[in-house]
Amino acid sequence: MSIHGWNSNRDWQLILTRSINAIKLTSIPYVYGRKIFKIFPWHLKADISKFKDWYFNAANNKNYTIDISKPYHRPSIIAHSLGSYILVKTLEKYPEIKFDKIFLVGSIIPENYDWFKLILNDQVSSIVYERSQKDWVVSLSFLITGSPKTCTRHGFLQKSSFIIETNVEHFGHGDFNYEEHYISMFKKYIYEKPHQLRIVHGKELSKQQILSKFSQTIAIDNEVYDDKVYQSSPITTDKALRWYDTEPDIWLFIEDNFTKEVLGYINAVPVNDETYNAFINGTLKESDIEPASILSYDTATDYNLLILSIAIKRGIEGQTTSAKVLEFLMMSFLYRHLNACKIKRFGAVGWTRAGENLCIGFGMSSVKKDENEHPIFECDTRISKTTDELNRMNFMARWFFNKSKR
Repeated sequence: MSIHGWNSNRDWQLILTRSINAIKLTSIPYVYGRKIFKIFPWHLKADISKFKDWYFNAANNKNYTIDISKPYHRPSIIAHSLGSYILVKTLEKYPEIKFDKIFLVGSIIPENYDWFKLILNDQVSSIVYERSQKDWVVSLSFLITGSPKTCTRHGFLQKSSFIIETNVEHFGHGDFNYEEHYISMFKKYIYEKPHQLRIVHGKELSKQQILSKFSQTIAIDNEVYDDKVYQSSPITTDKALRWYDTEPDIWLFIEDNFTKEVLGYINAVPVNDETYNAFINGTLKESDIEPASILSYDTATDYNLLILSIAIKRGIEGQTTSAKVLEFLMMSFLYRHLNACKIKRFGAVGWTRAGENLCIGFGMSSVKKDENEHPIFECDTRISKTTDELNRMNFMARWFFNKSKR
């Protein structure tokens, strides 16, 4: 699919269609015509509604093999200039609209746009956008978007392997429009399989279902945590269920959307000050945490967070790598806590070398060691981070702390 910009009508879409047909794909252009002065909010509101109707008509057209309920059968779209803004505003308003890949050329979408929400909402698998400092035209878009900084000139603030930036530093606003460029772009990205990841929150599951998840996470733990001390004091199923009864969302699972196999999980517990301090001081084991000390994510005004376990299944094959699974899991985890904005401090034990590196990447500092010489890490979100501290973090943590400034 394609959607053009403010004053281009459909001239570039004709070249696009020839390029797409040349590599045996189907082109379905959306044409709304030259707008001239019809760029006020009430005009865009009508454009969003029209684009929504057009999308569903195309998706239900029996001439195309589109099934938006299946990631592998969703359309991709390329959007230019004002068309890119109409596209994202339509996605925000209508969550049933879904794409495989979104390609952005000469885009006026603001640099602080929230792609993570759309990715986690299963509305887009990945985004490919072109960045060019020479495209001065996009700077005028603040009259429409209210933001002086566009992704074309400044890049997106959210960084992720699901959001791919390509540098076309010599391009002006319309220089993308030639067949060789389209063909090169699509050949490089269009055939990459969409990820098949799905986040499952503990509160979505019944007791029987979460027991089934536990059986899979135990197998993952046995692969990942080969530490004999860790395995000598496991959290019993009975205690895990008592935790679940107190706050089911302390578990976040990531699974294969097709096979429903658990590929990884996070167990993070919101606790009171007394429990948190005992854990950080090494006087309380995670298996000794009682349900009475666990707080509710929804009703607590604030909380300390103990990240007890992050584990990703080993040997994941195909397009969905272990790194992507971890990134998707952390994206969902941080997005959830960012929205709540209630975390005072969070802590964890570095049971493995990979776990230690993850803690360091999230701006956590080693405060002491437990009785078995494992480092205990913590971070206080109430203390502002310096530029150097932010630069040392991984891109997910950097985004989280920049967004959570109080």
